[in-house]
Amino acid sequence: MGEIKQIGFEGLGIGPFDINNVAVSFGNNFAIYWYAIIITCGMILAFIFAMLFAKKVGVTADNVVDCAIWGTPFALIGARLYYILFSLDNFISDSFVDTLKQMIDIRNGGLAIYGGIIFAFITALIVCKIKKIKALAVFDVAALSFLIGQAIGRWGNFVNGEAHGTLCDLPWGMTINGAGPYHPTFLYESLWNIVGFILLLIFTLKLRKHRGETFFGYMIWYGIGRALIEGLRTDSLWLIPESLKSEWGLNFNLRVSQVLSIIIAVAGLILFILARAGVLDRIAEKRALKRAEKEKAKHGSKNNEEYVPVFFSDENSDIENISSDDTADEGKDELIEADSVEEEIPEETDIGYEPEDNAQPDTESATDISAKPSEENDDGTNN
Repeated sequence: MGEIKQIGFEGLGIGPFDINNVAVSFGNNFAIYWYAIIITCGMILAFIFAMLFAKKVGVTADNVVDCAIWGTPFALIGARLYYILFSLDNFISDSFVDTLKQMIDIRNGGLAIYGGIIFAFITALIVCKIKKIKALAVFDVAALSFLIGQAIGRWGNFVNGEAHGTLCDLPWGMTINGAGPYHPTFLYESLWNIVGFILLLIFTLKLRKHRGETFFGYMIWYGIGRALIEGLRTDSLWLIPESLKSEWGLNFNLRVSQVLSIIIAVAGLILFILARAGVLDRIAEKRALKRAEKEKAKHGSKNNEEYVPVFFSDENSDIENISSDDTADEGKDELIEADSVEEEIPEETDIGYEPEDNAQPDTESATDISAKPSEENDDGTNN
């Protein structure tokens, strides 16, 4: 069961060797494919990294779990739908049942990474909104995690002998069943993602100032790399299906992933500049203030729960914890004022001077001192 291919890098003295795309089979009806195992390993390692790294960007492991539980299945659905959408001619048949079976059969591949990324981030954004999780911080973690998953997942294409490029005469050219050598585009993208992960990890730990910068950096890095590598591939998804292309009389077409990569890279650059300048933080701050005012108006002074804006960090926001109950703070201020009044009343042993003979103590001044509290700063400390 399964398909065996001869794959080698003969210019480097490696192979050719036989690779069966089935890892384990149970009878003739059920098998576990290497593609699925490799993709799953990539997802698990990405999840472990996200759990360990979450605190570095101001989110909790629970936040990661919430987003992963919902994001993972929708990412798989999105990856498949994206692939089907731009290759409909390969799925439509005379029988509706046969068409449906082909659409849901992913054992031999047929997952487009862009569909998975788009669906995963949209799902994560919805979860963040519902649970009031800091969305851009989660996206920063997810961006690094995605690079890990993508770098590993591309080796699933190697096992299937797919996602290779055009013919080349390079030493590392890849041969498949004696044909080639081809550009090993799966390897190019895997290495590109590894380098991107290292660079963005260093940036996040050393240079990141605002939420979203790592995520937008990921958009730039992956968009540029994918746009360049996609131009070498021979199995690209095209923007216009061949049936429509012939019907409309078109003699050109565009690679979907290449166009989308350029758009993502440009958008990422613009958003990175805005995030670096603090523009997105200020926008989020205004939204959080409005939300806090609505909460206060809605619940009045009876609500003692803190309102925590979604996008702010503890260190970057002056309004991270906005309380909808101001009466407690006012009570604290009154106590501070009362304490400061008592502290300002001097005791006789501390005055340090004796009145002259026949001189009467200045009772008016003493009265003024005892009755008048000292001036205080806004933070309750004395001037």
